[in-house]
Amino acid sequence: LRYDGYYVMADWLEIPNLRIKSTQFFAYLIQEKVLGLEIPVQSYLPRSRRSLFVTYAIASYLYRWIVTFSIIFFLSQVLKPYKLQSISLMLAGGALIPLLGMPAYQIIKFLRTPGRLRKVKKARATGFAVAAVAIVTAILMIPTPLRVQGTLVLTPAKPEEIYVEVEGQLHDLKVRDGDWVKKDTVIATLVNYEKQKELIQRQADHDINFAKHQYYNQSPERENRAIARQHLQTAEKLEGMLEKINDQIDKLTLVAAQDGQVLGVPHPETLGQWLKPGKPFCEVGDTHHLAAHIIIDQSDIDLIKVGNRSWVKVGGRAETTYLSEVAEIAKRNQDEIPAELSNMAGGEIAGKADPKTGQIKPQTAVYEVIIPIENPDLVLHPGQRGFAKIDGGTHTFGWWLWRLVTKTFHFVI
Repeated sequence: LRYDGYYVMADWLEIPNLRIKSTQFFAYLIQEKVLGLEIPVQSYLPRSRRSLFVTYAIASYLYRWIVTFSIIFFLSQVLKPYKLQSISLMLAGGALIPLLGMPAYQIIKFLRTPGRLRKVKKARATGFAVAAVAIVTAILMIPTPLRVQGTLVLTPAKPEEIYVEVEGQLHDLKVRDGDWVKKDTVIATLVNYEKQKELIQRQADHDINFAKHQYYNQSPERENRAIARQHLQTAEKLEGMLEKINDQIDKLTLVAAQDGQVLGVPHPETLGQWLKPGKPFCEVGDTHHLAAHIIIDQSDIDLIKVGNRSWVKVGGRAETTYLSEVAEIAKRNQDEIPAELSNMAGGEIAGKADPKTGQIKPQTAVYEVIIPIENPDLVLHPGQRGFAKIDGGTHTFGWWLWRLVTKTFHFVI
């Protein structure tokens, strides 16, 4: 890969055709030192600074592998939400031709040369091969720490959701989004004129029946007293209905269940809308204590345990790393994910909106991990996005490489 840096280095070292000379000199050393062949030294091969040429030949070959794999990995992650990872597989196949095909061709060409194998010193070649295998094995067995990454969104640690329990028309908003409130503070009021009309009607029926009970109960006649008992029973039944209706009307007043900051309050322009039970109206939480909700792919969830260390970065405060531990891991995969983390909102998780509910459903199996974040100075805010690294334990370098390859190309043994 001859970029500007290559030409700068070649000029600085005053070595023209640095890559070609390094590759040819490295091949010459392999034939002479490893295979024991008597190869005449070509006039264009370097006479000095030979270690530099060997180092450059090895480093440039490894660099080509790293750059090629990095590009393929990047494309596989970008194309994953659109289910176009087959494109990255085709690119990988094309990249293997120059990286593996050309060296394989040179080896076959070398072996097919008449009389070449008889000149190879087999004991020396075997010793170098064993040493090379031992070195590669030792490198692959190096303990390597693993970090599982995932995108996140911040929420209050333990918010209390305020629900509409009785349908009604939004009449008044007592607070604005982001206001701090005390427990039992009125957040909003709804009106339901049908419930009020029903209350008035039932109250009138109750009063009439109770009055009739008192009137007939004053009569000494048995029949009138029986009628009085009937009216009393009816009035008592109506008292239960009145209590239920009053309770429903009281629930039209939404109050804070705890001290904290009100989040998700509708805009004042929504006044007059008819609200039905089901969805949360808003939530109240203490934003001094936040929770980072992280979405993790199913291939990584087994590596994470409660109590594992984590490092959190939040958008807008990249200079600060928040240290914490995993507090909770979902037992089952998520049916819905936060809209902020989906690729539909610029996130990294492949998702699709449910046509019925509007909620974002993940395209693959993902799990939620919760990490507590302390926010004493209130510099962080619910809804902010970021990413986290979670300690996934220590594994061998070979296992780490194999995991990276399988995650990129999605194949298993």
